[in-house]
Amino acid sequence: MVLILEDWHWVDEASDSILKHMAGNVRRLPLSLEVLIAQELVQQVRRAPEAAYMFKHVLTQVAVYESLLLKKRKACHTSEGRALEELYAGRLEEQCENLAHHHSQSTHTEKALLYLEMAAAKAARVHSLPESRRDYETELSIVDASPLDPKNRKKFIDLTLGWAEVSQYAPSNKIMRALGRSLDLARRFDSRHRVARVSYWVGKYGHPRKGHKNRQKT
Repeated sequence: MVLILEDWHWVDEASDSILKHMAGNVRRLPLSLEVLIAQELVQQVRRAPEAAYMFKHVLTQVAVYESLLLKKRKACHTSEGRALEELYAGRLEEQCENLAHHHSQSTHTEKALLYLEMAAAKAARVHSLPESRRDYETELSIVDASPLDPKNRKKFIDLTLGWAEVSQYAPSNKIMRALGRSLDLARRFDSRHRVARVSYWVGKYGHPRKGHKNRQKT
Protein backbone atom coordinates (compact mmCIF):
# COMPACT_ATOMS: atom_id res chain seq x y z
CA MET A 1 0.00 0.00 0.00
CA VAL A 2 2.87 2.35 0.79
CA LEU A 3 4.42 1.63 -2.61
CA ILE A 4 1.14 2.50 -4.31
CA LEU A 5 1.07 5.88 -2.55
CA GLU A 6 4.70 6.56 -3.41
CA ASP A 7 4.22 5.77 -7.07
CA TRP A 8 0.92 7.65 -7.15
CA HIS A 9 2.24 10.97 -5.82
CA TRP A 10 2.80 12.52 -9.22
CA VAL A 11 -0.69 12.47 -10.74
CA ASP A 12 -3.99 14.13 -9.86
CA GLU A 13 -6.09 11.23 -11.10
CA ALA A 14 -5.15 7.59 -11.64
CA SER A 15 -7.23 5.05 -13.54
CA ASP A 16 -7.54 1.37 -12.72
CA SER A 17 -5.21 0.54 -15.63
CA ILE A 18 -2.47 2.85 -14.36
CA LEU A 19 -2.75 1.58 -10.79
CA LYS A 20 -2.62 -2.06 -11.91
CA HIS A 21 0.47 -1.28 -13.97
CA MET A 22 2.17 0.20 -10.89
CA ALA A 23 1.01 -2.32 -8.28
CA GLY A 24 3.43 -5.10 -7.47
CA ASN A 25 0.53 -7.35 -6.47
CA VAL A 26 -2.54 -6.78 -8.63
CA ARG A 27 -4.69 -9.10 -6.52
CA ARG A 28 -4.18 -6.95 -3.44
CA LEU A 29 -4.95 -3.68 -5.25
CA PRO A 30 -8.73 -3.64 -4.52
CA LEU A 31 -8.11 -4.21 -0.81
CA SER A 32 -5.38 -1.55 -0.73
CA LEU A 33 -7.73 0.93 -2.36
CA GLU A 34 -10.48 0.12 0.13
CA VAL A 35 -8.11 0.79 3.02
CA LEU A 36 -6.87 4.07 1.52
CA ILE A 37 -10.46 5.21 0.93
CA ALA A 38 -11.46 4.23 4.48
CA GLN A 39 -8.53 6.24 5.82
CA GLU A 40 -9.72 9.18 3.70
CA LEU A 41 -6.40 9.39 1.89
CA VAL A 42 -7.88 8.82 -1.58
CA GLN A 43 -11.33 8.91 -3.14
CA GLN A 44 -12.98 7.38 -6.17
CA VAL A 45 -13.85 10.09 -8.68
CA ARG A 46 -15.15 8.06 -11.60
CA ARG A 47 -16.76 4.65 -12.19
CA ALA A 48 -17.20 4.59 -15.98
CA PRO A 49 -15.87 3.92 -18.54
CA GLU A 50 -13.09 2.98 -16.11
CA ALA A 51 -12.76 3.51 -12.39
CA ALA A 52 -10.43 6.32 -11.37
CA TYR A 53 -9.10 7.59 -8.05
CA MET A 54 -7.28 10.63 -6.71
CA PHE A 55 -5.86 11.97 -3.46
CA LYS A 56 -8.61 13.40 -1.28
CA HIS A 57 -6.44 16.25 -0.06
CA VAL A 58 -3.71 18.10 -1.95
CA LEU A 59 -1.59 18.28 1.20
CA THR A 60 -1.51 14.47 1.34
CA GLN A 61 -0.22 14.35 -2.23
CA VAL A 62 2.42 17.00 -1.49
CA ALA A 63 3.53 15.21 1.68
CA VAL A 64 3.98 11.92 -0.16
CA TYR A 65 5.94 13.61 -2.96
CA GLU A 66 8.25 15.50 -0.62
CA SER A 67 8.99 12.36 1.39
CA LEU A 68 10.65 10.76 -1.61
CA LEU A 69 14.34 11.13 -2.38
CA LEU A 70 15.18 12.79 -5.70
CA LYS A 71 16.39 9.50 -7.17
CA LYS A 72 13.13 7.80 -6.22
CA ARG A 73 11.11 10.67 -7.67
CA LYS A 74 12.90 10.35 -10.99
CA ALA A 75 12.32 6.58 -10.96
CA CYS A 76 8.61 7.12 -10.29
CA HIS A 77 8.27 9.58 -13.14
CA THR A 78 10.14 7.19 -15.44
CA SER A 79 7.81 4.35 -14.45
CA GLU A 80 4.71 6.43 -15.12
CA GLY A 81 6.06 7.62 -18.46
CA ARG A 82 6.60 4.04 -19.54
CA ALA A 83 3.15 3.01 -18.33
CA LEU A 84 1.50 5.77 -20.35
CA GLU A 85 3.53 4.84 -23.44
CA GLU A 86 2.37 1.24 -23.18
CA LEU A 87 -1.26 2.02 -22.42
CA TYR A 88 -1.56 4.67 -25.15
CA ALA A 89 0.66 3.13 -27.81
CA GLY A 90 -0.44 4.36 -31.22
CA ARG A 91 -2.16 7.44 -29.78
CA LEU A 92 0.55 9.07 -27.69
CA GLU A 93 -0.53 12.58 -28.65
CA GLU A 94 -3.54 12.15 -26.36
CA GLN A 95 -1.16 11.98 -23.41
CA CYS A 96 1.75 14.07 -24.71
CA GLU A 97 1.34 16.70 -21.99
CA ASN A 98 1.50 14.08 -19.23
CA LEU A 99 4.34 12.28 -20.98
CA ALA A 100 6.25 15.56 -21.29
CA HIS A 101 5.77 16.26 -17.59
CA HIS A 102 6.92 12.84 -16.40
CA HIS A 103 9.91 12.51 -18.71
CA SER A 104 11.07 16.06 -17.97
CA GLN A 105 11.19 15.04 -14.28
CA SER A 106 13.10 11.84 -15.10
CA THR A 107 16.54 11.20 -16.59
CA HIS A 108 15.16 10.70 -20.12
CA THR A 109 16.05 14.05 -21.69
CA GLU A 110 15.44 12.94 -25.28
CA LYS A 111 11.94 11.70 -24.47
CA ALA A 112 11.19 14.86 -22.52
CA LEU A 113 12.12 16.98 -25.54
CA LEU A 114 10.13 14.74 -27.89
CA TYR A 115 6.90 15.02 -25.90
CA LEU A 116 7.37 18.70 -25.01
CA GLU A 117 7.69 19.49 -28.71
CA MET A 118 4.63 17.36 -29.44
CA ALA A 119 2.68 19.15 -26.70
CA ALA A 120 3.79 22.59 -27.91
CA ALA A 121 2.71 21.81 -31.48
CA LYS A 122 -0.61 20.38 -30.26
CA ALA A 123 -1.30 23.47 -28.15
CA ALA A 124 -0.46 25.78 -31.06
CA ARG A 125 -2.86 23.91 -33.36
CA VAL A 126 -5.76 24.54 -31.00
CA HIS A 127 -4.58 28.12 -30.33
CA SER A 128 -3.58 27.41 -26.72
CA LEU A 129 -0.61 29.70 -27.13
CA PRO A 130 0.25 30.21 -23.43
CA GLU A 131 0.61 26.43 -23.04
CA SER A 132 2.64 26.22 -26.24
CA ARG A 133 4.98 29.01 -25.07
CA ARG A 134 5.43 27.29 -21.72
CA ASP A 135 6.36 24.00 -23.40
CA TYR A 136 8.90 25.68 -25.70
CA GLU A 137 10.46 27.49 -22.76
CA THR A 138 10.77 24.23 -20.80
CA GLU A 139 12.38 22.54 -23.80
CA LEU A 140 14.90 25.35 -24.16
CA SER A 141 15.86 25.12 -20.49
CA ILE A 142 16.56 21.39 -20.90
CA VAL A 143 18.65 21.90 -24.03
CA ASP A 144 20.47 24.84 -22.46
CA ALA A 145 21.51 22.64 -19.53
CA SER A 146 22.93 20.02 -21.92
CA PRO A 147 26.39 19.98 -23.56
CA LEU A 148 26.63 22.51 -26.39
CA ASP A 149 27.34 19.98 -29.17
CA PRO A 150 26.29 20.52 -32.82
CA LYS A 151 22.99 18.66 -32.30
CA ASN A 152 22.02 20.76 -29.29
CA ARG A 153 23.07 23.99 -31.00
CA LYS A 154 20.68 23.28 -33.86
CA LYS A 155 18.00 22.15 -31.40
CA PHE A 156 18.31 25.38 -29.42
CA ILE A 157 17.98 27.49 -32.57
CA ASP A 158 14.99 25.54 -33.90
CA LEU A 159 13.18 25.62 -30.55
CA THR A 160 13.78 29.36 -30.30
CA LEU A 161 12.24 29.79 -33.74
CA GLY A 162 9.18 27.80 -32.64
CA TRP A 163 8.92 29.82 -29.44
CA ALA A 164 9.17 33.09 -31.35
CA GLU A 165 6.43 32.03 -33.76
CA VAL A 166 3.89 31.32 -30.99
CA SER A 167 4.90 34.46 -29.07
CA GLN A 168 4.26 37.13 -31.69
CA TYR A 169 1.62 38.78 -29.50
CA ALA A 170 3.38 38.11 -26.21
CA PRO A 171 7.03 39.23 -26.62
CA SER A 172 9.31 39.04 -23.62
CA ASN A 173 12.90 39.69 -22.66
CA LYS A 174 13.44 35.92 -22.38
CA ILE A 175 12.54 35.45 -26.04
CA MET A 176 14.71 38.39 -27.04
CA ARG A 177 17.68 36.87 -25.21
CA ALA A 178 17.05 33.46 -26.78
CA LEU A 179 16.86 35.04 -30.24
CA GLY A 180 20.07 36.94 -29.63
CA ARG A 181 21.89 33.83 -28.53
CA SER A 182 20.43 31.80 -31.41
CA LEU A 183 21.59 34.39 -33.92
CA ASP A 184 25.08 34.25 -32.42
CA LEU A 185 25.12 30.43 -32.58
CA ALA A 186 23.77 30.39 -36.12
CA ARG A 187 26.43 32.85 -37.32
CA ARG A 188 29.26 31.01 -35.62
CA PHE A 189 28.36 27.39 -36.27
CA ASP A 190 25.40 26.99 -38.57
CA SER A 191 24.12 27.51 -42.08
CA ARG A 192 22.96 30.70 -43.72
CA HIS A 193 19.46 29.25 -43.76
CA ARG A 194 19.11 29.40 -39.96
CA VAL A 195 20.84 32.78 -39.82
CA ALA A 196 18.19 34.12 -42.19
CA ARG A 197 15.31 32.60 -40.22
CA VAL A 198 16.55 33.87 -36.88
CA SER A 199 17.30 37.30 -38.36
CA TYR A 200 13.71 37.51 -39.56
CA TRP A 201 12.38 37.09 -36.03
CA VAL A 202 15.01 39.40 -34.55
CA GLY A 203 13.82 42.07 -36.97
CA LYS A 204 10.18 41.34 -36.21
CA TYR A 205 10.67 41.57 -32.46
CA GLY A 206 13.26 44.33 -32.53
CA HIS A 207 16.98 43.99 -31.87
CA PRO A 208 17.89 41.94 -28.81
CA ARG A 209 19.88 43.52 -26.05
CA LYS A 210 23.56 43.69 -26.73
CA GLY A 211 26.14 42.04 -24.56
CA HIS A 212 24.37 38.70 -24.09
CA LYS A 213 26.70 35.89 -23.19
CA ASN A 214 26.99 32.80 -25.32
CA ARG A 215 25.77 30.59 -22.45
CA GLN A 216 23.26 32.99 -20.96
CA LYS A 217 20.20 31.22 -19.60
CA THR A 218 16.83 31.79 -21.23
